[in-house]
Amino acid sequence: MDPYTHIIKTWDSLGKAYEEKFMGLNDYNESYDLFLSALKDERAELLEIACGPGMISKYLLTKYPSLKIMATDASPYMLQLTKKNCPAADTFLLDCRDLGQLRSSYDGILCGFALPYLKKEDMIALIKEISLHLNSGGILYLSALEGDHASSRSVKSSDGKNEMMNYYYSEQDLHKHLQVNKLEIIHTLRLSSLTNPSSPPQLILIARKK
Repeated sequence: MDPYTHIIKTWDSLGKAYEEKFMGLNDYNESYDLFLSALKDERAELLEIACGPGMISKYLLTKYPSLKIMATDASPYMLQLTKKNCPAADTFLLDCRDLGQLRSSYDGILCGFALPYLKKEDMIALIKEISLHLNSGGILYLSALEGDHASSRSVKSSDGKNEMMNYYYSEQDLHKHLQVNKLEIIHTLRLSSLTNPSSPPQLILIARKK
């Protein structure tokens, strides 16, 4: 089985548990507020990649109800949860590797939870596509598990029933690919793992399209 097919099926099965565990969590709110502050426009058009149950979109719409958000995910069940949690957002079933299918450009793009599951070549391709779909001066929110990519490994879910690859990326490596695609980092944040203190920190980069 293609590893990405396995990941999508796994998230379909874990969607409800993931929603119950992480919806309403405020650990990331500072980073979302920095994104909104950089965006400056309460009526901006946004794209969320790998939206899961809609955690980020829900928070953003709570702050700025007039935002126009297209929330995408490769998991049909996650999109069902997003529709329930964020009725004001539009939803679209989309694998982040197929971003080229989209014909629109956006004032802001959020990719909070995709990179830990993407191989390096797919991460590089995604950043290129993000830049192509981001308006000049637009803002990118990007999150990754920070670490040496060579140390990427398979990890079990908290219930021990599922296993997926976790890919790690360094700030230096991501900065290189952002810079090549005319994306300038304006904020850098790090968060310790919310569930496992021994896990790599969450690296959050907010960048502006030149």
